[in-house]
Amino acid sequence: MNLGDVFGDAYFDLGTIMAPILCKNASYKAMFTAYCDNPETDGGNLVIHKVIVEAENRFSTYGRCNVCKNGTLAPYLPQKSCKKGVYYCVCREPDTEYKVCESRYIGHENVNETYGKYAPPPG
Repeated sequence: MNLGDVFGDAYFDLGTIMAPILCKNASYKAMFTAYCDNPETDGGNLVIHKVIVEAENRFSTYGRCNVCKNGTLAPYLPQKSCKKGVYYCVCREPDTEYKVCESRYIGHENVNETYGKYAPPPG
């Protein structure tokens, strides 16, 4: 997978592979509910794909794209209904509310800024 930088790729690739194991841990599942309740990362019928994307340097806000589950876009937009089994993307600019993404550009996010606070302490 080459959708960004090496560290971002590794983060998501390893997360996808480790999710079925990590999401069995109650404290991890409570901290990362959106990740563990995602049928793409913690489903019974998973397949890993190789994706090659070539993109221009115009980016939009990173979209959190998942398959609709339980008829809402929870946890990001629990009040917004959706059709089960259809992909939806929600995004937000810093310090704003989530909204359904309407961009034609590939999303970009600094994974370290967003998730770095969850890293284990060194040592």
